[in-house]
Amino acid sequence: MKWRDLKWGKPSPDATGVEEALVRRDEAQVRLEQATEMERRAEMLIEANGFAEAFERTMRRRLAR
Repeated sequence: MKWRDLKWGKPSPDATGVEEALVRRDEAQVRLEQATEMERRAEMLIEANGFAEAFERTMRRRLAR
C-alpha cells in the first residue's frame, strides 16, 4: 500500500491483487510440503518392500534377452 492510502484509510486498488497472490503462494507452499512428504513416504515404502531391487533385476533380465 502506498503511504497516502494508509494515511487516508483507503485500500490501494492493487492491494487485493497482492493479498490474493500471497494467499496463493501460501497454498502452493502447503501443496509443495505435502508432495514432499508423499515423496518421502513413497521412498520409504519402496525401500521397505525391496521393490526397487526387484524392479532393477527384472529390467536387467529383460535387457539381457
